[in-house]
Amino acid sequence: LYLSDYFYNNRIFKKDELIAQIDSSYYRIDRINAKSLVDAAKLENEMQKAIYDRSQIEIDKYKSKDLTSLARKIPQLNSSMSSLEAAKANYEKSLLNIEKTSITAPFNGRVRSNFSSQGMVVSPGYTIATIYSVDDMILKLPVYLDELIFIDGFEEFHKNLDIQILLNIGSKTYQMDADFEGISGALDRLTQSIHLNFSLKDFSEFNIFADNNLFVQAKVYTKTFSDVYIIPNKSIREGNMVHCINNNMLISERIEIIKSYRDSSVVRFNDLNNKLVNLTALDYYVDSMKVVKK
Repeated sequence: LYLSDYFYNNRIFKKDELIAQIDSSYYRIDRINAKSLVDAAKLENEMQKAIYDRSQIEIDKYKSKDLTSLARKIPQLNSSMSSLEAAKANYEKSLLNIEKTSITAPFNGRVRSNFSSQGMVVSPGYTIATIYSVDDMILKLPVYLDELIFIDGFEEFHKNLDIQILLNIGSKTYQMDADFEGISGALDRLTQSIHLNFSLKDFSEFNIFADNNLFVQAKVYTKTFSDVYIIPNKSIREGNMVHCINNNMLISERIEIIKSYRDSSVVRFNDLNNKLVNLTALDYYVDSMKVVKK
């Protein structure tokens, strides 16, 4: 019967605001019929209570013994009470059906997809629109397989998580808090990554526009490494070795590569402080070969 303008103008609707109204005529007729059944059940229950009370008086007066429950009017009273409860439940159901014909917004949001038009006939389970919240948003951060080394375990990761979300709008940068919501179900076979899901809540304090497909920058602080150095990629030999100069000799040292970038890598080694690392490509190498400084 009624469709809000929010179905067409892409504006933000407020929580509990009426956005659609379905014809409730049949449900209102059901409510009237259900109410009459409640009144009839109440009358029957009161009559059975009166009959039961009178039978108790007669039983006590004549000191009757060995009477069945039926003679004591107990089943009749119980049946009337059950009928009354059933009638009340049916009446409450009719009220819920009427309430469901007024479709209100469960949150502040927008209409993403509209499948409805005023005057169309809808049935239970039919989708008239898809809406989404503009208050609580989910941020998905991809983590590639070679980055899982930075996460000790997702349970500890959840407890000790520190994340900064930065949103750039115009010339201003906003910093937000995010709550970790869990990990996406399966590994993405195309990118070989999983997603860490974070929820961004309550943009109202910033008074900024926030909507679906919003791009943000995120810094996630997880595992801490010690004895870490950044060295040029051209100094790395045979995948995980560097050549250090010690007492005018070239010594091969094994390193652990934590993260590689285009020109440099983050590596872990016991001690590279104040050591000379060879950057020159060598045609051949012999361990402990002498070198001359020029």
